[in-house]
Amino acid sequence: MSEANGRGVYNLYHSLGLEAPAKVKTDVLEPGKGIDISLEMLPDYAADHMFVGVYAGDGGDKRAEEIFAGSLWQSLPAFKNNHVYVVDIDQFAPSDIHALYKQLDLQLDILKAAE
Repeated sequence: MSEANGRGVYNLYHSLGLEAPAKVKTDVLEPGKGIDISLEMLPDYAADHMFVGVYAGDGGDKRAEEIFAGSLWQSLPAFKNNHVYVVDIDQFAPSDIHALYKQLDLQLDILKAAE
């Protein structure tokens, strides 16, 4: 997870001004930061709404199914409140300005539908 690697992080916390969880603020959003988050660490970084991109290659889709079915994932507030949005990884991987605008439109549509 990194602000500089696309995936919509910049849009959520800068363009939309949403409040990031404390650990995301210190470990991800500070300039030059970015981390790999293990499954066990996920509750510390989980937000009220979560956008998830699944890379299907190399069995990523099967691993995602296992994670989504697990008790740790299902204990997250976003899951309990039906605020987990699986997005197309190909649309959210790029971080150029054109892609960010497209991602922002998608994120807004998803969040508006969740109201």
